[in-house]
Amino acid sequence: MRTAFFALALAVSAEGAVNFGKLAEQLSSAEREQRREASWQLRTVGPDAKTVLPQLIKALDDEDTQVFSNAIAAIAEIGPGAKDAIPALMGLMDGRKGRGFRSRDRDQALYRAAFALSRIGVEAHSSLIGALKGDDTSLRRGAAKALGMSGPDAKDAIPSLIENLGHDDESLRRDAVEALALIGPFAVEPLIASLRWPDPRLREGSARALGELGAGAEPLFRAATEEKETAALAAAILALPKSGMSHDRSVPVLIKALCDERTEIHRAAVNAFVLVRPPGNVAVPAVAKLLDGPHAARAAAMLGHFGPEAGSAAPALLAAAKRTTPPAKEFLEPLAQIGAAAVPALLAELTTLPVADDHWVVLTLARVGGSAVPTLEKALASQSAAVRFVAVRVLAPQGSAARGVQNSVLKLAGDPEPLVRAAVLAAVTPLGIPTGRTVELISALVKDAEPQVRRAAAEAAGALGATGRPLADELVKLVGDSDSSVRIAAMKSIGAIGAGADAAKLLGGHLADPALRSAALEALAKIGSAASPAVPQLIAIFPNAEPHVRAAILDVLAVAGDVSALPIVEGVIADPNGSVRRAAVAAFCRLQRDKSAVVDIAVKALKDSARPVREAAAAALAELSDRGTVPAIRPLMEVIMTESDHKYAMEALRALRVRDTESLAYAFSVNNDDLRMWAADRVGRMGKDGAQFIPEIEILQTSGNDGLRDAGRRAMKSLRR
Repeated sequence: MRTAFFALALAVSAEGAVNFGKLAEQLSSAEREQRREASWQLRTVGPDAKTVLPQLIKALDDEDTQVFSNAIAAIAEIGPGAKDAIPALMGLMDGRKGRGFRSRDRDQALYRAAFALSRIGVEAHSSLIGALKGDDTSLRRGAAKALGMSGPDAKDAIPSLIENLGHDDESLRRDAVEALALIGPFAVEPLIASLRWPDPRLREGSARALGELGAGAEPLFRAATEEKETAALAAAILALPKSGMSHDRSVPVLIKALCDERTEIHRAAVNAFVLVRPPGNVAVPAVAKLLDGPHAARAAAMLGHFGPEAGSAAPALLAAAKRTTPPAKEFLEPLAQIGAAAVPALLAELTTLPVADDHWVVLTLARVGGSAVPTLEKALASQSAAVRFVAVRVLAPQGSAARGVQNSVLKLAGDPEPLVRAAVLAAVTPLGIPTGRTVELISALVKDAEPQVRRAAAEAAGALGATGRPLADELVKLVGDSDSSVRIAAMKSIGAIGAGADAAKLLGGHLADPALRSAALEALAKIGSAASPAVPQLIAIFPNAEPHVRAAILDVLAVAGDVSALPIVEGVIADPNGSVRRAAVAAFCRLQRDKSAVVDIAVKALKDSARPVREAAAAALAELSDRGTVPAIRPLMEVIMTESDHKYAMEALRALRVRDTESLAYAFSVNNDDLRMWAADRVGRMGKDGAQFIPEIEILQTSGNDGLRDAGRRAMKSLRR
């Protein structure tokens, strides 16, 4: 590289004069870097590089992509003076003369050559127009691109480009359309004439081109109403809104097409309607009329595409939706897409309904999103309890987008409707209401006369997590509530806030009640070591409990950390129920202080028939992480070889900090890329002690797998330090 820069310095004098002879010499050098630097310099010279045009033309055959790219860019910068390069550039676009490019590079070469030919200008046009009649599609495509880049100067190519609109290659037809659009107004009249040609494919392309030009409104209108061939008709329909045709005349045509039974036609109408801007005055009312007919679903979808601009159609959509019970999703989805403009109509629907949490209006409003916030804030003051309730319910999930309504929502904490008060409690955390105000609100409403409000208060306390611990006493009181749903909510929230030993003792006292047992166990499992006061009750109910309850008890015993429970745990490690075995293995590995005993149990569990048991064993080994886990490494590797177990077992293996050479040798020997990468990583961490594995690392460096090759390089770099 240093040699190339030095040579380049010689090619450019101190005054900035270019030594073209030196650059031409470098461009023919056997050294790739010299050719790259010379070609780069030449692409910045401009028209003066014509001096070395023969060498640049020769460089178009260079095997190096950078040299080739720079050479073709330099020729383009020369402009009209590079006419001698026309044959070579045409050859680059000829698919029959490929240089072994990859598909992506071949497309790049075609585009670059077309650009260079367009910069050469009119001198290239006769060759390009001739190529449009050639046998090679790639050459035709390149010629079309080049002529399009030439703009109006290429107007002589219009007839030939129009002929290519009828070609059977879609890419070529698309390039011809684009070229005609770039040539501009000169193409309009010929395209209008070709709309009547016998070839339907050519008529289709002509319509597309006129659409891109934004011209030919009347001829396109005629084609959109008289054309019989499907593809040509679809093209005329899609082009019509682009042509400047007034909405009053184009919309009826599009309405007819939207109702057409041919998929291609009604899809063209959908795409065309999207181009009708603004749609509100003409398109929306016309489409909304279809909601009363057989094409109501298509009309609804179209109104959804219009989005907020179709707000005037919301009542009609709502009426169409209510024709079925429950309302059809195909009508509700467009209402959500219309957004805020549809909210008043949806809220009006609630005024005659009882308060309900799962009403379809709630679900539809929830999909509207943040744009509905201003309207929903006003709805908080509605006379209808159902409207107030839904407004709170839908505002809550908006989170930060609805932070401005916090005070308005809190005012409803004393609402006469219990479900509204409950909804306020559910909203405080999502809306980000400060913890102090939230705690104050919950403290007041845990004493509410209605059980659904007390339940919501308990749940709101749990949603605060650890910051809700000041409410622990309130939750403990609710555990004695007369309503079972309140008691269950209070228990779960005690676990969520991480209450202490006193709460654990209280929960333990309710383990004998089957209705409350699951909630109590869930809470105890979350409060960790603070659950130890409940261990005696857990042990007492364990023998006669159902399998799922025993599994839950074992989970609590594991986090409680009371080693007195070990005999119970050991007794069910071989239980017939997989859930119980999973929980027993996890609990044993947490409670047992003897690491060798933990490894023994975990290794046995790695061969269990139930995947959750194997996963629990792997997780237990990962927590040990030190050298005492060496006996488990080989069994863990064998589990990794199973596809369903690979991910969790590999994570466990990566957590083990070991340098066992036998295990590493085995990992290098198996046909598993992840294991070999793991072994390479471990060897790299061993420093000089890993030198014995240099042959294995060298093999990895020659792998066709990028990950293995990189792992090998990293390991070798570490070994050589």
